[in-house]
Amino acid sequence: DLYLYNDADAPTTVTLAAKPWGSAANETIVTLTLLPREGKVVRDALFAVFRLEGVARLRFVSFGNGAGTGVRATSRAYTVRPDGGTFGVPLPPLNSFQMAGAGESIELFGVLGGPGFRTNLALVDMTPFADGTNVRVRVEVVGDGGARLDAFDVNVPVAGGIQVDDLFRARGLGDGPPAALLRISPAGGLVGAYATSLDQGTNDAVLVPAALAARD
Repeated sequence: DLYLYNDADAPTTVTLAAKPWGSAANETIVTLTLLPREGKVVRDALFAVFRLEGVARLRFVSFGNGAGTGVRATSRAYTVRPDGGTFGVPLPPLNSFQMAGAGESIELFGVLGGPGFRTNLALVDMTPFADGTNVRVRVEVVGDGGARLDAFDVNVPVAGGIQVDDLFRARGLGDGPPAALLRISPAGGLVGAYATSLDQGTNDAVLVPAALAARD
């Protein structure tokens, strides 16, 4: 679901651009207008607005008439249970402090391990337009006491994304440490990241956002 709010006293437009993660196709672009101070919820937005399925990157652009105004946006991905309840995770937009380019790193602190959890890592390149190429990204797993447990490279499609499912077990780290730090260092592009640590009993998810790593 996509949540939109016009933080202005005049009608404001917002441009939404969606592109499947693994595709080099152009974005599908839709423009919506919100009334003054209007809030809007778009249910199942990927299909309802863009007629897409699967996983996609969604960009939004809005210009208000004054400082701090314009359309705010956030989202939630979830599954509906047979009894009508839901489980899922909020997905707020990535900001400039949650993405890195060449020579920079972002870090995700508090990623959960242990037998009761599985952690998925999502990497998204924020370049506006796809060109069919990939950007190489180094992922480091840092455990208790600052010891580096693993390091590996992945290719992320430009203007697309990938998800590394069940990160610790997929990398031969067993259940993983109780809490870990993930360091993401792209060789190019502009890459954002987030992780979800899922309780294997309830399917509740903990969202772990990224932050720019401090430089020495």
